[in-house]
Amino acid sequence: TAFWRADEPEYYTAWVDEGKVISRSNSMGKGLLVRPAVVRAGGSHEYMLLPDGRRGRQVALTFTPPAEPEDIQNYRTLRTMTVVVARHTGALDDKLARLRWLLIGVGAAAVAGGTGAMGWVVGRGLRPLSLLARQIEQIDQENLGARVALARTPAELSAVVARLNELLARLEAGVGRERAFTADVAHELRTPLAGLEAALDVCRSRKGDSAAA
Repeated sequence: TAFWRADEPEYYTAWVDEGKVISRSNSMGKGLLVRPAVVRAGGSHEYMLLPDGRRGRQVALTFTPPAEPEDIQNYRTLRTMTVVVARHTGALDDKLARLRWLLIGVGAAAVAGGTGAMGWVVGRGLRPLSLLARQIEQIDQENLGARVALARTPAELSAVVARLNELLARLEAGVGRERAFTADVAHELRTPLAGLEAALDVCRSRKGDSAAA
């Protein structure tokens, strides 16, 4: 059994009352397991070094064996027993270490994948904004009639694009009125200015004639 095998054996030691050893496994040799000073209800466990110097785990349990009828009749005192069983945890530690590194690797891959996916989603979501910014940048006073148009405009930007086009329409209308007013003013001033220029030419010529006389 596990208590007699040479390769990673298991160990046990049994005490009665306050510390009298009544039994121990052959794998213990002349050694003993550590008897806990206090054993919690339901048993207690802890990690420790086994007699062969390797890491292990021991479980302690304190109980009162069932009394025989003759013991009860003879008012014999019921004795308390403590049993400690230990075994190697090397294989378990190796599995836990591999599981820990596996979880770390999976977590790192998940974080990297999530970050990449988030970057792609955010970049795709901001692409219409970049297109909108480029179209606005290309509009100047020479092409106020241009309008912003985005293919498959997201619902969040539809209202912005509509209001922006309305603003461009009002701006185009205002600039058009200003240009028309300027043209009208220039036309109205052309005749008076021409007359004034002619009068100045006449005055200049008369002044020259007076100087010659």
